[in-house]
Formats: sequence, C-alpha cells, structure tokens
Amino acid sequence: MFIKQLNSKNIFFNLATEEYLLKNKEHDFVLLYANESCIVVGKHQNAMAEINHLACEKEGIPIARRISGGGTVYHDLQNLNFAFLLTVGNNPVNFRKYSAPIVDFLNNLGIAAEFSPRNDIFIGDKKISGNAEHVFKHRVLHHGTLLFNSSLEKLNSVLNVRLEKYQSKAVQSVRRNVANISDFLSEPLTFEKFSLLLLNYLKNHHQAKEYSLSESDFREIDALVQKKYQSMDWNYGYSPKYQYKNSFIFDNQDISINFDVEKGIIKNIKTNAPNSRLEALYLLENTWHLPTKISEILNKTYDTKTTRFLVDNLV
Repeated sequence: MFIKQLNSKNIFFNLATEEYLLKNKEHDFVLLYANESCIVVGKHQNAMAEINHLACEKEGIPIARRISGGGTVYHDLQNLNFAFLLTVGNNPVNFRKYSAPIVDFLNNLGIAAEFSPRNDIFIGDKKISGNAEHVFKHRVLHHGTLLFNSSLEKLNSVLNVRLEKYQSKAVQSVRRNVANISDFLSEPLTFEKFSLLLLNYLKNHHQAKEYSLSESDFREIDALVQKKYQSMDWNYGYSPKYQYKNSFIFDNQDISINFDVEKGIIKNIKTNAPNSRLEALYLLENTWHLPTKISEILNKTYDTKTTRFLVDNLV
C-alpha cells in the first residue's frame, strides 16, 4: 500500500486524483488532503436543492460533484479528508471495515468515537465524519471527512435551503448535528499536528510507503479536472431531472412559478403572473438554473434590485 498527503488545496484536483488513481492504478492507496472552502455533493444529488447558492456566491465558494454517493458536505482548511483506494474481491462495499482505522485513531487520541449505522462517525450524538463509497470493477474508493475545527457557522449557512421548492427523485442529504473533533481533545492540537498524527498512524497501520505523483500522473489528473470536475455538465448537468416550484409577492400581487430542469437547464416555465413586467421570466427557458446565469438574462430587462429579488425567488 502507498500513502500520500496531497499538497493541493483545490477540490477539483483532489477529487480528480482520487478517480485517476482508482481507475488507472492497481496499487492500494491512502490519501489525505484538505481543501479551500467548497461544497461537495454526492453523485446522485441535485446540486441546487442541497445548497444555498446565494450564500455560496457571496462567499466565493465553489461547488463540486464527487463520483461516490451519499450527501452534501462542506469542506474548509480545518476539515481533513481521507480516502482509501483498494483492490478488493467480492462484496467490496464495507463502510465499517474501511472506517475502522479512522475510529481506532480517534480512540487512541482519547476520543470516544463510534461508527454509526448510517455509515458516519459520531462522538456522542454529534457527527464528526461522513463517509461515502464508489466501486469501479474490482476496486473500491472509500472516502470521508473529519471535521477538526471547521467553521460550523459557515457550514450551516451554505447548506441551508428550502427543500420544499424542489421536487425530484434525487438523493437528499440527511442533516445531522455536527461538531468539531478539536472540542473533544483533552489537550489542544493544531490541524497540522492532527494531520501528521493520522498520516503516521495510517502509515504504520497499513505498512504503507510514501507515493509521489509523476509528471504523467499530473498531466492525466489535470486533464480530468478540465474535462470533468470543473465542468458545468458534471457539477450541475448531472443532477437528476427535477421540478422547481415557488410563490412570492411582486408589485403587491401573488405570483407562482414552476418549471422543469433537465440536465441543469430550465424548461417548460409556467407562471400565473398577470404583471407584464414579468414577461422576461420566459426568457429563462434553456438557461442554466444557476443564480449567475439567471442574473445575466434578467439584468437585460430589470434594474439590479429587481433582478436580485427575482433571482432570490428562482433558486
């Protein structure tokens, strides 16, 4: 087995590294990395229904989609991500088995961490780690988060959405009360020290050797970033078909609007709007269902304040 702490803080590069090593190497790997602030949605999720996009745009937080299932998570530089990429036999899905070294490590730090029936890691009634898996042929990717000292205020802000506006068969996240590992330590640790301790623990546990990405590896990973992980088609277009419904008051009138979204694109707009000022809403057909793209269209007709109000009610 090989072990690697990735230097990159870029979510797109790090997710691409996982997929590249999973699908193009036969060796077993353990990866550790931290990302700049970002949101990561599960493969089968509706990215719009899981995220407060207006808050994300205000904070400049990117959204990425991973190849594994499960729910949406928030990352920042105080959240440590781990990934096991393993060649396995039959029955490759085994959350408890692959999470065991992480639970043992936390226990060795004096933290009463436990694996939960929902494939998460808890300390008491607080979730400190979410886990997900993806199987590719005879290999499995098991990866997860470790909230060390993340901004829980920002986490709650960017993951706060009105789910009733979205109707689809997409996988929805199960919201849990979360906490930081640092709050349960008997003695303070820096994030860097915590990361190093886990790296050394996993290296000894798996008798792993250090791995260095080659120039060829970097080229292939960068190509995957450009082709897939930074693309609108993957991050938004891969979302299952859904219907958006909302109602609001505009010029003292009750307005309702609904439309379909297919591969991230707005279709079949229907509204009861009697106000001629809202005719421009129909121009949103065939536009990406994203605040920035909607704003680009509506800014051609409305002033900034009106555009902002309408965008708030269309996502």
